[in-house]
Amino acid sequence: FIAELDQRWQKRHPVGPSDNGSNGETRMKEGAVFLSYAHEDLKTAQSIKEQLESRGIDVWMDRVDLNPGDPYEWSIKLAIEHCSAFVPLLSRHVLTSQRRFFRLEWDYADQVAVRVLPTEPFIVPIALDDISSQDENLPERFRGAHWELASGQCTDSLVEVLSKACQNYRR
Repeated sequence: FIAELDQRWQKRHPVGPSDNGSNGETRMKEGAVFLSYAHEDLKTAQSIKEQLESRGIDVWMDRVDLNPGDPYEWSIKLAIEHCSAFVPLLSRHVLTSQRRFFRLEWDYADQVAVRVLPTEPFIVPIALDDISSQDENLPERFRGAHWELASGQCTDSLVEVLSKACQNYRR
């Protein structure tokens, strides 16, 4: 009975701390880096994900890590809860007046960031183009953070910050 209950729980809650469940579902590794982006920046987000993973950093990205039928909003919130760093990819595309889901991710990351020590970076904004770090349409916490400028390329300093965040989280 317990084993059956556990299997049902795992099936209904696909995001978790381990990488491979017994039911074969893909799961977020505890302490992975969460990439948040506007869908117009998908190709750049995928490139950044590949670059970070090639440098040994686990990355969670909705288009890759959500399975069909997953409760996506719940899964995304859980992934933000268990990530070591929240990386919003910022471009002119995020300044749209349209209602967009990434803003819910930003809001939730801001709530999680309050629980993280101020000396440990949790929200690590990356500018993909000439977007202003002081644009009033961006969350205050984003405007107050030092931005990395990476027009599709991960710098050594970015990799170092995210690698350290992963290590600190897993400690």
